[in-house]
Amino acid sequence: MIKKTSSDDYEVLTKLEQECFPTEAWTFDQIKSHHQLQNSLLYFREDKSLEPIGYLIYLENSYEIEILRIGVVADFRRNGIANQLLDFLESLRKKREILLEVKSENFAAIGLYQKKGFINFAVRKRYYPDGKDAILMKRESIND
Repeated sequence: MIKKTSSDDYEVLTKLEQECFPTEAWTFDQIKSHHQLQNSLLYFREDKSLEPIGYLIYLENSYEIEILRIGVVADFRRNGIANQLLDFLESLRKKREILLEVKSENFAAIGLYQKKGFINFAVRKRYYPDGKDAILMKRESIND
């Protein structure tokens, strides 16, 4: 089950962020400030627990959507959850381009994004605190 989040979900988003990115996690205040201007999605386990195990935070305007964070709890990775979050976001895009940046060493994410039709369009050298590059990717809007 996927749902759009509200301010009631800041604690859950913060907990997921800390689980998914323990050394680079956004704080509660960062999530709150981003959520006030942007949107996010939560993915829940499809069993009786309905435990949240994945999320996607994005920015949108009338021209584009930018994915800011996407994470899945380690025990549930490689089960198609990130793919489902991207599909849900795709359903919201209304002919808008989707943009994101990804660490150059995150081969699993890069592979998923390429499979979903994203292409590389730029690199930010030594962008991350550990000196790794950021690859900028986009998926063009579909013109009907």
